[in-house]
Amino acid sequence: KIGDSEFEAGVTAISPHPALDHVFAAGSYDEYVRIYDHRKMDQPMAKVCVGGGVWRIKWHPSCWDGENDRDSGKMLVAAMHGGCEVVNVSALSGTPSGGN
Repeated sequence: KIGDSEFEAGVTAISPHPALDHVFAAGSYDEYVRIYDHRKMDQPMAKVCVGGGVWRIKWHPSCWDGENDRDSGKMLVAAMHGGCEVVNVSALSGTPSGGN
């Protein structure tokens, strides 16, 4: 269960990381994409604002083989007001880039 207090609006998208079994992204109407480790659900590993409620999250194809650490946090996010945007959570270290 994702923490009820973390989200200010409904969760609209969840996408498991294709190579890291314990990692997933969750998007919400509150304009944020959060990256979680299911082994430690009390708080997100990273959080990035994407300018509008999140409709869809798709991990970058380079994430699928698990060999390219540089792109392991790259995803395409479709948001209501922000449109489509490539977001990169640098090697899932909790330092997001992209977003508003």
